[in-house]
Amino acid sequence: MKTPSFISEREEIWASRKKAKKAFDSVLNLSAEDDKGLFVGVAMKAEESNGRYTYRLLDEGMVVYSDGSPRSYLMKGTIQAFYDSLSDDYVGYINLGHVDFAIDPIILGSWTKKDLTVVDIGEGRKGLDVSFQLDDRLSKVKDLKLMNFTMAVSAEFYASINWNAVDLLEAEYPIFDQIDILGFAIVGDPGNINSAGLKLKEESNMTKQKKSFSETFEEMMSKITKKQPEQDPETKEDLAVELPEGLTIEKMAEIADEVERLKAVEKNAEEIAEQGIKLAEELIAAKEELKEAKEKLAEYDKAIPSVFEKFTALANDLELKHEQKKKEILKNDEEATDFKKALENLKAMEAAAKKEGE
Repeated sequence: MKTPSFISEREEIWASRKKAKKAFDSVLNLSAEDDKGLFVGVAMKAEESNGRYTYRLLDEGMVVYSDGSPRSYLMKGTIQAFYDSLSDDYVGYINLGHVDFAIDPIILGSWTKKDLTVVDIGEGRKGLDVSFQLDDRLSKVKDLKLMNFTMAVSAEFYASINWNAVDLLEAEYPIFDQIDILGFAIVGDPGNINSAGLKLKEESNMTKQKKSFSETFEEMMSKITKKQPEQDPETKEDLAVELPEGLTIEKMAEIADEVERLKAVEKNAEEIAEQGIKLAEELIAAKEELKEAKEKLAEYDKAIPSVFEKFTALANDLELKHEQKKKEILKNDEEATDFKKALENLKAMEAAAKKEGE
């Protein structure tokens, strides 16, 4: 992909903005507090090591627009005060292009206080360097690393305006004496000009090596298979192909084998990645099914005591009714026996009376 012209022109604009900032900072010297006791570190340039980047996040002094005019001013002492007040357990975020989380809830990475370094940038001013790592699993990070141009970091913060300084200078831009950095974004053009020029990690060595092998092999094969000028059969001599020094046909064959091997490795990696995605989807589905089963089981667990209580009450009620019925039957049996005895006595009395009458 070719780099658009406006991106290439940024370098000149950035250079002019740096000159404008330097000019403003040389004549404007505002401090939020006494510089005594401020931490002094070594200014760090952009670095990258194993996918971890260290870059300038913010500077004290003037912030300028692309035309060099003032945009805002950060008073001396604000960066150190922010660093000192930041809690050790605070976790800041990294997003893309200052997009609101409510609109695009994708976090590219995070940072903590231990990833920050306050540095001396001269004339009593401080800068803030941040060391960070992006999540390479995200497609947005992969897209950023495919871009062949430099980018920047841009802080997102709340700030307090020193209105006394604004009124005194009759400034048409805000002058900040306190800041609270929440996170930062990867952007194409920053407010703080010294945060420009970030180069995200290029393609892996294996990819570079594979392209190198492929290009070399195709170039050599093109030279070998190039049509030679026709000669008289009687005077034609064996034509020798000139190869670069140290490169032989055998070496080219090895290179070709290596290219094919790397292609196979790449294909296998893609297949493994696809299988991994499929397994991850199956795992998510299985987790959902397990969650549903657990919820149903929990419902059963809640229902079982209630059913058991109802069953126990019913059994007790049946037993009580059985006992009552049994007592009623016994009582009826006793009454029947008494009635039978009374009947027999009555019959005996009738028989005796009859006998006396005779």
